[in-house]
Amino acid sequence: MPAKGKPVASKGSAWLIPVGVAIVLLLGVWIVETRAPGVGTDAQASVAAKQARDLSLKHLKDYDDGKLLTESDMRDLRQAAHLFESLAAYKPGDIRPWVGAAKCYQALGEDETAIERLQKGLASMAPVVAPELTDTAIEAHYLLSVSLFKKRDYPDALKEVNLAIKMFHQDSPIYLSQRASIYIQLKPPKYTEATHDLLLALTVDPKDRRCLGLLKLIGISASNAALQAAQKKLLAKDYKGAIAACTSGLAISPGFQPLLAIRGAAYLDSGKDDLARADAESLIAKDPDSKDAKILLSKLGGKG
Repeated sequence: MPAKGKPVASKGSAWLIPVGVAIVLLLGVWIVETRAPGVGTDAQASVAAKQARDLSLKHLKDYDDGKLLTESDMRDLRQAAHLFESLAAYKPGDIRPWVGAAKCYQALGEDETAIERLQKGLASMAPVVAPELTDTAIEAHYLLSVSLFKKRDYPDALKEVNLAIKMFHQDSPIYLSQRASIYIQLKPPKYTEATHDLLLALTVDPKDRRCLGLLKLIGISASNAALQAAQKKLLAKDYKGAIAACTSGLAISPGFQPLLAIRGAAYLDSGKDDLARADAESLIAKDPDSKDAKILLSKLGGKG
C-alpha cells in the first residue's frame, strides 16, 4: 500500500499536507544529471518548474491518497521527473527538485531510482541552508525511509525516519506510523516500541487509519509471539520466563485468553496460588465454559 501523505516541517496542521503535494508546491525552483534544452536562465527554469508541477501535482496527490494511476498519469510523472532532474543540473545545491523527481519515481514504483535521487539531493546540500531547504531535507529522509522499507532494508529505513523525527516531527502521525511499521518488521520485532509510537501518534490524530490498523496488527502478532515464547518456557519449567512473556503479551493485547491460561498455569506451578486463581477468574469472566479455567480451579482446590 502506498504511504499516505505526510507533513512539511512547519507547526500546526501543516503535517496534514500530502508529501507529494507539499514538495511540488515548494518547487519554485529545480533537479538531476543533464540540463534540459532551453534551461539556461532563471526565466526558462521557472517555465520548466511550472511544467513539472502541472504534470505531477494531481497525480502525486492521487498517489498519496492510494489511488491507482493510469498509463497516461505515469507518462506525465515520468516527464515531470525528467524536468525536475534537468532543473537540478541548472541550479545545483537545491534539494527540492531532487525530491520532486524522487516522489515521481516512487509513484512509478521505481524505488531504486527514487533512493538514488534522494541521496544525491541530500549530498548536494551545503552545511548551512535556507529553512525551506531544511524542511525539504526532512521530507527527503522520510521518503528515503519509505523506499528503503519497500526494498526491505529495514535497518536503513529506520535510520532515515529517525532522522526525520529527530529533525522536527517528533509527534507526526505519518512519521511515527512509518517508524512503527519498521519496528514490526525487524527481527525480532519491537512491538513495545511500535505500540508507543502509535499511541503517541493517536494523541495527535485519534482517527488515523494507518495507526489504528497497525495497532490491531500488533495486538494479533505480539499475542501469538508471546504465546509461543511462553509455551516453550512453561515446557522447560522456566515459570518466571513464562509469566514474563505472558505479561508482556497481555500488556499489548489485554484479556487474550491463551496467555491468561498459560500464565495461570505458570503461577500455579511456581506456587503463586492467589495469582493463578486471579487469572482463572479472569478466564471465567470472559468465558464461563473455559476449560483452562476449570482445570486451574480444580488444581487449586476450587470447583471445576
